Amino acid sequence: MRKVLLLGASSLAAATLLAAPAVAQESAPTGPAAAEEQQTVGDIVVTAQKRSQRLQEVPMTVQALGEAAIEQRGVTSLARLTNITPSVQISAFSNQKPVLYIRGIGTRQLGPGADQSVGVFVDDFYAGDSSALFTGLADLERIEVLKGPQGTLYGRNTIAGAISITTAAPTNSVEGNIQASIGNYNLIDVKGTVSGPIAGDAVLGRLSFYTTKRDPYIRNPLTGRGGLGQDLAGVRAKLLFNLSDRLSALLTGDFNRDTSPGQLGKSRGPGVFLKRSDIPTPTPDTNYFVSPSDHDPTTDATYYGGNLKIKWEGDNLTALSLTQYRNNRFHNTQDLDATTLQSVIQDGTQRSTNFSQEFRLSSDPGGSLSLGGKLDWIVGLFYYHSKALSVDHIILGPDSLAAQRSGRTSDSVMTNDIKTDSVAAYVDTTVHITDTVSLNLGLRYSNDHKQGVESGSTDNPGVPFVSAPYSVNVELKSHSWDPKAVLQWKITPDVMAYASYSKGYKSGGFQYLASIPQAASFVYNPERVNYYEAGLKTQWFDRHLTVNVAGFIGDYKGFQLTRTLTLPSGGATNLTDNAATVKLRGVEMDFRASIDDHLSIDGSYAYMDNTFGRYDQCGNVAAVGCAVLDGTVLPRSPKHQINLGAQYEVPLSDASTITLRADYVHRSKFALDPGAFGAFRVGIGQVATLSPLLQEPSSDILDLRATYNLNNWTFSVWGTNVTDKRYTIAFASFLPSAFVSYYSPPRMYGATVGLKF
Repeated sequence: MRKVLLLGASSLAAATLLAAPAVAQESAPTGPAAAEEQQTVGDIVVTAQKRSQRLQEVPMTVQALGEAAIEQRGVTSLARLTNITPSVQISAFSNQKPVLYIRGIGTRQLGPGADQSVGVFVDDFYAGDSSALFTGLADLERIEVLKGPQGTLYGRNTIAGAISITTAAPTNSVEGNIQASIGNYNLIDVKGTVSGPIAGDAVLGRLSFYTTKRDPYIRNPLTGRGGLGQDLAGVRAKLLFNLSDRLSALLTGDFNRDTSPGQLGKSRGPGVFLKRSDIPTPTPDTNYFVSPSDHDPTTDATYYGGNLKIKWEGDNLTALSLTQYRNNRFHNTQDLDATTLQSVIQDGTQRSTNFSQEFRLSSDPGGSLSLGGKLDWIVGLFYYHSKALSVDHIILGPDSLAAQRSGRTSDSVMTNDIKTDSVAAYVDTTVHITDTVSLNLGLRYSNDHKQGVESGSTDNPGVPFVSAPYSVNVELKSHSWDPKAVLQWKITPDVMAYASYSKGYKSGGFQYLASIPQAASFVYNPERVNYYEAGLKTQWFDRHLTVNVAGFIGDYKGFQLTRTLTLPSGGATNLTDNAATVKLRGVEMDFRASIDDHLSIDGSYAYMDNTFGRYDQCGNVAAVGCAVLDGTVLPRSPKHQINLGAQYEVPLSDASTITLRADYVHRSKFALDPGAFGAFRVGIGQVATLSPLLQEPSSDILDLRATYNLNNWTFSVWGTNVTDKRYTIAFASFLPSAFVSYYSPPRMYGATVGLKF
């Protein structure tokens, strides 16, 4: 509690000077008729607490993007949130392997035996595998980013936060839209929606689609092709059955395909992963977007699923049933050494199915079960089941260490066959002590059971990657009680203060790409956190100005870390274990102001001081080139991030406007891997620093957009990363001396035309 009080005091003082993390990043309505509405901000309705509330009334750090903001900022995949949401970094080694971080906390383990630190939810349904959300987002109503542990209401594996995506619902009247874009790298993007009644008010429907093609922006001069392009398509259909005045059923299905050119990394040296020692190391090309490689990466992925939401609204409570099934399949290949050498190719396939069922009861604020409005409550039960199989070939070619030692190539096959079952029960209550003071108490019990088989084989025993066949059975049972307490004080109708404490939990798991049985058989335990946050949310000048601030502290124990280690034999293995404790400290601030009928500005500042308490990099495997990294900086934790945005609307007539939008983000330098900054111990009396290649320099990114609105037509020209800044979106370190970077898109630009009807 002392930590909460200190945070509250500091937040209250800072709020008089700076601005806030929970303001909605929603664009103002377009058109002269909306001028009066445009001058007020912060009235976005969100469902962060599983009930509709004004964003400014939610006692936690939430960023929200409404439909207009999603359009103005060009959000077509989760990765786009990195440059528009403070303290969030989202990247991927490929579309099929997303890596999500909030406030420096994320998961780098890409196999089926691991879980994310950031939970992703679509229309209230848990996306156990969020890969499809990297292929394309279309027809969205809202995106909410919830920061800090969200275990009580969102459940499993939200130890860093949650991303809640709401897609557009069927409508009572016929409406629709069509949009087409062209751009550099031969971009062609088309998306559309049609919605309306099918059988009067009894059955409503909505159908949306998208298709995107773009040439690779990383060029391979050896083949004339390359990687990091787009070839995506998808469709979503919704049917809403209004069975009575109280009972409704919403049926949703979606299908997505991804055959994009895959991830092509760029070797940054100084060595090459598993290269034979009797040939020289190629000199990397100085152009960041040119990567000579002996192999062009490929992707072939299919994601589909369906869900059913049944809702009954009584006089005193609402009952909800959420049922979902999803199927994800993908195959990809990539050049792990990222050079002209025929050293290491990964050829991987993953298949997964998951089923979830949730039952939820919530009080009606005006009903008798809410005690005259004094008590709001939600109770629920949740079940999740998944099966996942991964088969990965690590193919060592003629330029590899395997060929040097044996005179021939090697094909190592690693298989993970994993089953997961999770059950949970939760309760969340808010007691309105007075008209201005309320206390929120929540508790969730989770019980997870994982089991499976990990195996490895090789056609060339005695040499890397897998030097000898193995098969191990793995199993993990874990449970957790995760409480939450939030004290909220509405000082005035437009000023609210809060202080909170919560516990977070992420289930343990199994290894991926383990080359030796000692690593494959190692089961790592759950990760846990005690989390404190205090903040102030304010609005001023008739809600023309929103200014908020929040401070947070997180103490993580059993922190799960994944890295690739070099073995004494010269081979390598992946390892994930509970190698560290982590301390999070930070402040986030945001503001948004409507200056007049035409101009609005917004901005944010995020400060993070995230460090390891203890961290033994070798952990539970005898390896070389690793160290004890106690006290070093946590990866993906830039100390400073500044976001600034401005939007100006020029009315031309009663039917037309021009809207100009600019977004800028500055991100200070940060660590890509542990040990990038400062000195650390490698042995008794020995101190060293890791390669500067582990450091990502500071970056400044600018996006611009101009839109002409004419009745139901829109015409836009836009550019992202217009300063053509290079920065790293994903990174692989093969200790002690091989590093591969996967770079962000360069300057992208294009034009879009859209019609609403």
